[in-house]
Amino acid sequence: MTTERETAVAVINHAKITIVTNDCGVQLVPVRPICQALGIDEESQRKKIYRDSILSSTAVTMTAVGADGKNRDMLCLPMEFIPGWLFSFDISRVAEGAREQLKRFQWECYRALYRYFTGQASGMVEQYRRENELLAEINDAKSELQAAEERRSEVKGRIRRLQDDLAALQQERINGQPRLPFNQ
Repeated sequence: MTTERETAVAVINHAKITIVTNDCGVQLVPVRPICQALGIDEESQRKKIYRDSILSSTAVTMTAVGADGKNRDMLCLPMEFIPGWLFSFDISRVAEGAREQLKRFQWECYRALYRYFTGQASGMVEQYRRENELLAEINDAKSELQAAEERRSEVKGRIRRLQDDLAALQQERINGQPRLPFNQ
């Protein structure tokens, strides 16, 4: 028996898409809810997946919660293969309300592939890494600044107390009335 955990991962055409993590830690996405959200025929997509040598080798049938809240056996693809599958859709066959979202996704796929195959992706990865380093340094500096401001406030308070003690001592000297240490 497998242990499965479902997590919402995306919203397509107002429908929540979930991933199912099996007991081996593989994240799988049911095909049916995506087909329903995009208004495309699930059976034709199932056939398309089984005709594709790569997708068919990764597709599995497992139990997932349907839109009606009931457990159903559904064809699933590993999460990492969903973008490639979505990239293959003919936008003209997708529900009108989902076309623009899918079109933007496909544009980004074209750009990502170009960046990857022209070597720009590795440069971008390095830029992102450096940006993350700089953000971490900024956060560290902000923490240091906050600690310094807190320390500054403590030191200012100490200076005020010392100045008050000095003023009182000077006043005693002027007035000729000594102050005993235990009367502070």
